[in-house]
Amino acid sequence: MRQRDELNAILDRRLRARRLGGRVSLASAALAIAFSTVASAHKPSDSYLSLDATSMQGSWDIALRDLDDAIGVDADGNGAVTWGELRQRESVLTAWAFSRLAVKSDGAACKLQPLGLAVDDLSDGAYAVLRFSLGCARPKATLSVQYSLLFDLDPTHRGLLRVISAAGVTSAVLGPDTASANISIAAPGALHFAAQGALALFKQVWAMFILVALLLRRYPRKERVATVVSFALALSIVLVLSGLLTSLHPAPRVLQAAVPLSLVLVALNLAWPLLRERLWALSFALGLLHGFDFAQRFAAIPLAGASVARALPGFNLGLVVTITAITLLVSAIGEAVQSGLRAPREYARAGSSSQ
Repeated sequence: MRQRDELNAILDRRLRARRLGGRVSLASAALAIAFSTVASAHKPSDSYLSLDATSMQGSWDIALRDLDDAIGVDADGNGAVTWGELRQRESVLTAWAFSRLAVKSDGAACKLQPLGLAVDDLSDGAYAVLRFSLGCARPKATLSVQYSLLFDLDPTHRGLLRVISAAGVTSAVLGPDTASANISIAAPGALHFAAQGALALFKQVWAMFILVALLLRRYPRKERVATVVSFALALSIVLVLSGLLTSLHPAPRVLQAAVPLSLVLVALNLAWPLLRERLWALSFALGLLHGFDFAQRFAAIPLAGASVARALPGFNLGLVVTITAITLLVSAIGEAVQSGLRAPREYARAGSSSQ
């Protein structure tokens, strides 16, 4: 996890550097690209490979100092590579780079097709940017990458891979010992978000407390069922509306004050019952309140490329199933305790009547 976070930070800095440094366009073809073969010996050798599994295109940033070592792009040997010199070697560069990269979509080989060449002038030197299309069908499950750029010349070379897909952004470091990567690009399914919904309920102790407190008193079974259904229905209504209307979320401070207060009110009603009938109405109101809290928790969950329309039903299902399970467990324990308390009295009554 730490290595992945560090890699993402490196790639993010790389993207920021690109925006600051800018891309050298064809209009600046007459300008020389600063490049020192001596200084390059003290810099780590990295390339930046970005693949988009949605548009099925990619870009590959390779340092000019590495290109000069591999295929020779500084024609006059003066230590400065011009745009013209790079363009003269474009076909050689493309063939050499593509021979060291293999991409597969769901196991089927992709035929890389060049789309153009550009240059990035960054703080650590100049990079040739090779843009290309993957030339294969969009993957449904896995995008595989086999990488071997410069490993024969520099065993310390690393390729920093970034794959953009429906599952989000995935990063990997490719080296001689880890030259391949299989990237899962499938977005999480409903079961994943159902588990997130169940986990959210267990993390939200207030809601569990209130649900159990509403079931502690000896209400008829029909009333208890109506109480739980009302609570779950209210949660679902708020979740759906919050998913459709982002402006519906109340201020966090309001929720932070209202949620503990709701627990106090339920505890008071448990100790001194003020609402003996239509408990489902109180449960529905509390469900609406806590629904906003769960909506904020849902909004904080990474969707990893899944749409809200796909993730929200799963999250809601996890909540409802967990609430039902807690209800059944609490009811079963309550009935068992009540049966245990009634048994001695009934036994004593039966004994006294027999005498």
